[in-house]
Amino acid sequence: MLYPTHLAAGLVVSSIILQASGTSAQQWPGVLLLSGIACAIPDLDHHNSMASKMFPGPVSDIVCKVFSKRTAMHSLAAALLLHWVLQFLGFGLSETARIAVVGAFLSHPFIDLFNPEGVQLFWPVGPKISLAKWLPWPFTFRTGSRIETFFFRPAIWGLAAWALMGDRLGFRI
Repeated sequence: MLYPTHLAAGLVVSSIILQASGTSAQQWPGVLLLSGIACAIPDLDHHNSMASKMFPGPVSDIVCKVFSKRTAMHSLAAALLLHWVLQFLGFGLSETARIAVVGAFLSHPFIDLFNPEGVQLFWPVGPKISLAKWLPWPFTFRTGSRIETFFFRPAIWGLAAWALMGDRLGFRI
């Protein structure tokens, strides 16, 4: 999927976690900003991605050389590493905020499961997994396809708007 789709999914997950935990409104902007970055990080393994533009130069170059596309960076191991880094470095984040940011990160490999190429979710073991084995087209689709652009992404952005504004409008997720 493309970054706008990943961004929407990351905001959905983060917003749901923040809302469910009763996190104060003052913390939301910082957590959502970090979530917008975290949901891009798995694509550091691809030179032309938004993540490679966010972290240009040696970071992106090293990750692209060491890991194949949609393997280690799209795994549960990478999510655990991110949680550990956030916990170790602190950044003044609460546990709920760290979980929201890691949730945004995990939204990335989850929605990439809808791509026939799949992801190696359990890296370093096991094959790439794709929902294409169980779901027919148009429920699985290629990155940048018309289905992603005109159906999947708008649906996720609608869900993101609901997740972001639901509490303010009087309905909770």
